[in-house]
This record gives sequence, C-alpha cells and structure tokens, in this order.
Amino acid sequence: MRMVQEPQFVLRQHTPRVLFPKAILLVFLCCVLIFLVWLNAVILNLSLSPEFAVAIILLLLFLIALELYYTNVRLSGREYLFFDDRILHRDRHLKKQRYMHYSSVLRISYSRSVFDRLFNTGTIAIEPAFRVSHIRKSGPVYRHVERSVHHFRNLGKTFK
Repeated sequence: MRMVQEPQFVLRQHTPRVLFPKAILLVFLCCVLIFLVWLNAVILNLSLSPEFAVAIILLLLFLIALELYYTNVRLSGREYLFFDDRILHRDRHLKKQRYMHYSSVLRISYSRSVFDRLFNTGTIAIEPAFRVSHIRKSGPVYRHVERSVHHFRNLGKTFK
C-alpha cells in the first residue's frame, strides 16, 4: 500500500497582486484611447455628443471589468504544490497538471518587484519548467526548493 505524501506548501497566486497592476494598465490604455478618439474628432472637425462619450467610457469600463473578472476566475483554478521531491502545478479549469522533480532543476532564482514588495509576494523561477509568480510565502518556499534541489544534487553525486 502506497502512502500519499502531503505537500509542504500549497500556494495560489495572490489575486490582488495580479489584478491591481493589470487594472492600472487597462485604465491607462483606456484613457489613451479616449484621448486619441477625441484628438481624431478635433482634427476632423467632428463634434462628439456627450452621449457618445459616456457610451464609450461605459463600454471601456465594462471591458475592464470583464477582463479583471476573467483573470480572477483563471487564477482561482491554479495552484502550486511543493512536495519534498517535486513541484506540481495544477490548473483545475483546464484540467491540466505538470510536475517537475527537484533532481531535474537546472537553476532557481528569486525576485521581487516593486509591486511584489507592496503586496508581500515574490516570484520563483525554477528552470526549465516553472515560473511561480506573485505568491505569498515566497521566501520560505524559495528556501525549501533550494534545499531540496541541493539535497537531490548531492544525492546524485553519492551514487556516481
């Protein structure tokens, strides 16, 4: 009978960390689009009715909300499970999962952007297979992965 191993960490991407920069970018792009529509109307000597301007703004706000909702739903189905010997990435919406044993890790790196520091998250790149981004507890997870990779590398050297 095989025992089921429990993961050391089960992590999901931190939703506010992902949505906040995306919302800022989308609002900025909508402002640029509105400005370009207005500039085009001025150059062509067209008059834009207030109703048209309100309709454009409402449409853009609807599209922003739709994109943020879709991103939130997509993120809710993703999770990363860190075991003693492997990493598992599971996407429940796509019904896909990928895994990687620590023995096949070539390189790992850890980084934190300005937004990561603001939201207390980080990104761990585990080459060649994973980039685990915008996760909480990124420091302890990175140390766990680093120790596990080091352990499996040393284990491989003892058998050579």
